[in-house]
Amino acid sequence: MSNIDKLNHFYEEIKTLLHQARTHVYSTINTTMTQTYWQIGKRIVEEEQHGESRATYGKAILKNLSDELVREFGKGFSEDNLKNMRRFYLAFQKSETVSHKFKLSWSHYIFLTRIDNIDERNFYEIEAVGNSWTLREMKRQFDSGLYERLKLSLDKSKELSIIKNNCAKAFRRRQLRETELTDLTHFTLTGTSRGVNLPYPKDTGSFRGVQGTSVPATFWASPGKCVTSVN
Repeated sequence: MSNIDKLNHFYEEIKTLLHQARTHVYSTINTTMTQTYWQIGKRIVEEEQHGESRATYGKAILKNLSDELVREFGKGFSEDNLKNMRRFYLAFQKSETVSHKFKLSWSHYIFLTRIDNIDERNFYEIEAVGNSWTLREMKRQFDSGLYERLKLSLDKSKELSIIKNNCAKAFRRRQLRETELTDLTHFTLTGTSRGVNLPYPKDTGSFRGVQGTSVPATFWASPGKCVTSVN
C-alpha cells in the first residue's frame, strides 16, 4: 500500500468515527427527548385529573404551560405540541417502566398515536424498529394496509386449519360408523360378533337370523349403545 493509500485509509477511519459518534449522539438525544415528551404528557394528564373541571381546566393548563415554555425554550412547545405529548402518553402509558421502549423518532410516535387500534399501533412500532423504517416508509406501509393484509392472511390460515380439523374428525366418525356397520352386518348374518362385545339384554325375545341362528330381538353394536330392535 502506497503512502497516499495509507493516508486515504486513515482519513476514512477518522470520518467513520465521526459519523458513528454523530449517529450515536442523534440517537441518544432523540431517545432522551422522546422520553421527556412522554413524561411531560404524563404530568399534563395528572394535573388535568386533579382539576375541578377537566375540560376548562385542561385547556387553561395547556395554554398557560405553552406560554411559559415558549418564553424559555422556544416554539417547540406550542399548544398543539403539548397536545401531542399528552396524546403520546395516553397511547403509550403502559411503557412507563420500560426505559428503552422508545426507539423511534418523535415524528414516528406522533404518527403512531393517530392509530386507534392498539394491536395495529404496536405492530407498526415493532416493524418500524425491527426494519429501521423511516417515517416515510412507515407511512407508506400503513397506507398500503400491511397490517390488515397480514391479519386477513392469518385469519384465512386459521380458518383453513379449523376446516381441515373438522374434516378429519368427520372422516374418523365415518370410519367408525362403517366399522360398526360391518360388525352389525356380520352379527346379523352369523349370530357371532367380530371381537365386539355385544351383550344380550334379558327378556327381549328372539328372532330367526338369515342362517337360522336365533339372536335377541334387541342387539347392540357396541357396549351400552342400542342400535335397533325387532318386535
